Amino acid sequence: MTTRTDTDVVGARAPGSTSAAAAVDGSGATSGSTSNKHSGIAPNASSDKNLSHSKLSGSGAFRLIAVAGASGFIGTALCPELAKRYQVRALTRSQVRAARPSAHPNIHWEHCDLFSADAVRHGLRDVDVAIYLVHSQAPSSRLTQAQPRDMDLILADNFAQAAAANGVRQILFVSGLLPRGFEFAPLLWNRREVEMVLAARGSPVTALRASLVVGPGGSGPSLLIDLVRRLPVMLLPPSAQSLTRPIALQDLIRALLHCLGRPQDFTGAFDIGGADGLSYAEMLRTTADALGLKRRFIPVPVLPKRLAALTARWVAGAPPALVGAIVESLPEDNHLRDNPVQQAIAPEALGFRAALEQVLTAQNPLARQPTHRPARQATHKPVDKPAHKPTRPISPRAVWLPADRARMRQQSLVRSIQRIITPPGLDAAWVAGNYFRWLGRCCFGLIKTELTPANPPNNPAAKLAVADRGIEHRSGHSSNQESRHWTVTTRWPRITLLRLELEPALSTSERRVYRIAGGLLARPNAPATEQALPRFEFQSLLDGRYTMAAIHDYAPALPWAIYRFTQAPLHLWVMRRYQHRLATLVSAR
Repeated sequence: MTTRTDTDVVGARAPGSTSAAAAVDGSGATSGSTSNKHSGIAPNASSDKNLSHSKLSGSGAFRLIAVAGASGFIGTALCPELAKRYQVRALTRSQVRAARPSAHPNIHWEHCDLFSADAVRHGLRDVDVAIYLVHSQAPSSRLTQAQPRDMDLILADNFAQAAAANGVRQILFVSGLLPRGFEFAPLLWNRREVEMVLAARGSPVTALRASLVVGPGGSGPSLLIDLVRRLPVMLLPPSAQSLTRPIALQDLIRALLHCLGRPQDFTGAFDIGGADGLSYAEMLRTTADALGLKRRFIPVPVLPKRLAALTARWVAGAPPALVGAIVESLPEDNHLRDNPVQQAIAPEALGFRAALEQVLTAQNPLARQPTHRPARQATHKPVDKPAHKPTRPISPRAVWLPADRARMRQQSLVRSIQRIITPPGLDAAWVAGNYFRWLGRCCFGLIKTELTPANPPNNPAAKLAVADRGIEHRSGHSSNQESRHWTVTTRWPRITLLRLELEPALSTSERRVYRIAGGLLARPNAPATEQALPRFEFQSLLDGRYTMAAIHDYAPALPWAIYRFTQAPLHLWVMRRYQHRLATLVSAR
């Protein structure tokens, strides 16, 4: 499956600015300024001396940088480098990691649920520069009914709005290297969408587009190493000959430091890569050679994505969605567009083999030290293998993942997200009202929805005013709705299934937040904290092109084994029907 490029996509537009598609246009040009080729950055090794000396324009002695996704493999390597010169607020969704003391005095770990707009706004308080390293592959709830690309859009929009609200001077984002053709794989188009969402709220965005990042704990190199180690014979489809430019983790960090605090020079998208341009087949052969293994690679005319994903899951334990996305992104060659950032890091950039050697020799934080057995080592030394067996480091998140999963299992919360195409000229407030009214008619007459004010009126005039506001809401205008709630009941006998109360302080025309306040299907005394509010949220983004309908931190009342196979699939079926309804409405227009 492929996706059309931005030539046929309506980009988001920030108030008083050019469109987000223009702000991050893939050419390495600063939005609303001259090309970065004329930014005065010398393309030689001397510019590398200043990679960690970037000055925040107009900043004082105190400089605060926030890193979202700090517990990932890029963030784990980046934060110590930033902490040499700046105060770093390391934002992580792992409560376990946030509770641990920091090993560096300038790194301050803080738990931040990026699905909560308030939590992100608090996490970016007093921040000068924000670095966004988030990708929705790891689970965030015990049950998640959502595509990673849809979760990514919500997280990016919350981050962009929080950055704008706090006056953040620059957002840096590690994106994906895009092909020059007109067809994008879903994985790469997802990265492009995130670029547009981050730029849509007005903050200057620097997007560094990289291919495979080779560093300790990275999922890409770990997958290569596991496949080569465990498969003596590998089938290579024609797409494995596609060319790309893998980049070493340390070179990516140098690029980030080079752009840090310089939005006047580096607003836009910049392609970056390592010293070598090679195919995925060549990377597999190089990996086999670095491991000292003899492997056979057989070209085949076709290799189904599902077969490749299942094989990788069986061999390396990799998530099928990750492998499938990688396989889909192979057919197109990736060539770097020349730009000042690449020119700055190119003189000292590592090749793929050198970067891979660093991965193989890095220390695994969870690996047990092997027992020393001199006699066995002396008598069982292979002829065609290196004297030592390099360890493949696991992801830094794996240290905290078991405890995080145990917490998620204990809380038993649900997240469900669907992307809905918004009819032109309408907003999240309209979609929310339309959805609840439609819900009362969609389920074969079994359920009913009612719209009520927070304090029901006692006199006929007030009731008439409520009815008038309901008509106004149906027409697409969302004023005077701050005190209105929805109740979902069965028609007979009348049983309240869910009660959803509007949160006026959190709601606008672009975002409608309904707290799940009670009902037969809501768990009594469910955990509700500042960052975990059980809610049904409608959020418009990309200049109103999409509305994301999302249930966050919902605690079902049914026993988990029953809920998982009854209410959960029923909700997903209902939401897909509504998706189809609005898509049909938009296409009819």
